[in-house]
Amino acid sequence: TPSPMRLYSPAVGSGVDATCGTFDVEPFSGGGASACSERFLCGSLDSDFEKCMQAISCKMHVEMKSKTSPDFADMVAVFMQQMIPHHANAVNMAKIVFKQVPAAKISAALDEDGMTNILMGIVNNQNYQIHQFRNYLAGLPAEEDSENRTNGPVVVSAASEVASAVTVHLSQRLWFAVSLVVAGRFASTVCMSEPL
Repeated sequence: TPSPMRLYSPAVGSGVDATCGTFDVEPFSGGGASACSERFLCGSLDSDFEKCMQAISCKMHVEMKSKTSPDFADMVAVFMQQMIPHHANAVNMAKIVFKQVPAAKISAALDEDGMTNILMGIVNNQNYQIHQFRNYLAGLPAEEDSENRTNGPVVVSAASEVASAVTVHLSQRLWFAVSLVVAGRFASTVCMSEPL
């Protein structure tokens, strides 16, 4: 009987990523090489949760600007290029809640452990959709999609996101309603005038 082979080793986060339960977010955290001066959360950013949320929002913001083709002729490709960091951000939000919130609170957040189911759905479905988008983009000529195609940190990140998500999925329980509330907060109460 043949035994399945591993395609890649699971990602093991360190530093900020270990604290947040994320992958490849550390450069976007406070003091990191790619950290944003723009604030994405109100408040003092003094808790790990707030710092993690700030870092992933920065990462999404940077990647949505830098990983989109300047050629808008293929609007489907542009949509997918924009959705990859957007979906990765949702996955990271879920993973932060996974890491930062006690399992009992996650289970109690919604009836019938609904928060756990929502988080699992976000991690699994949006990672799957990221892979579908990358498969489409990989078929484009190189000049149409140089960043989201075949190699480099984006594809490595995708493999690691899935491996990391599966590892977290198996070791902890998830909830996402808080992430949805936080996502709504991003849209409605971002305090851009607060000093860093």
